[in-house]
Amino acid sequence: SYAIKPTCWPGLHIIPSCLALHRIETELMGKFDEGKLPTDPHLMLRLAIETIAHDYDVIVIDSAPNLGIGTINVVCAADVLIVPTPAELFDYTSALQFFDMLRDLLRNVDLKGFEPDVRILLTKYSNNNGSQSPWMEEQIRDAWGSMVLKNVVRETDEVGKGQIRMRTVFEQAIDQRSSTGAWRNALSIWEPVCNEIFDRLIKPRWEIR
Repeated sequence: SYAIKPTCWPGLHIIPSCLALHRIETELMGKFDEGKLPTDPHLMLRLAIETIAHDYDVIVIDSAPNLGIGTINVVCAADVLIVPTPAELFDYTSALQFFDMLRDLLRNVDLKGFEPDVRILLTKYSNNNGSQSPWMEEQIRDAWGSMVLKNVVRETDEVGKGQIRMRTVFEQAIDQRSSTGAWRNALSIWEPVCNEIFDRLIKPRWEIR
């Protein structure tokens, strides 16, 4: 709990990232070899979250797209794993390789009977003429079936412009929007995605608890 910091939103807390996180890769394994860890290295984040989980409705973890010990900790700590995958060929092949390596890696670790619900979120989706997105969506859904979320994240400049103002599309005031039409289009992209994640993946877990 020492790392948890408040934000300007009531009830929303954050653990900021920092350069010291890069030391996890070497320090965790070193301390494990010295017998100084209370559990296996890949279960440390899960153990830490269990100490504060009762204080929160949802805990969101953002992980780097690699297979270091930090990412493995995230996989072992998550109830739901959402993998953003751009609807582009090279990104799709990278995702295939990532999942193959992740599967092989997890076969060699003890998850203590725990397994996250893995879902794919299609991003950078374009409906422009000649776009490869519709074809890529078909390939991805054929490969991963029900793992792929129904809604996709279509491309919009409004998200990037909002980042310049340090605002999400849900927070932008009227004078911060490029135009009312562009803002409403961005909302029409993100609201269904957020609602699907909440209704299908978060709310059911509240009900069984």
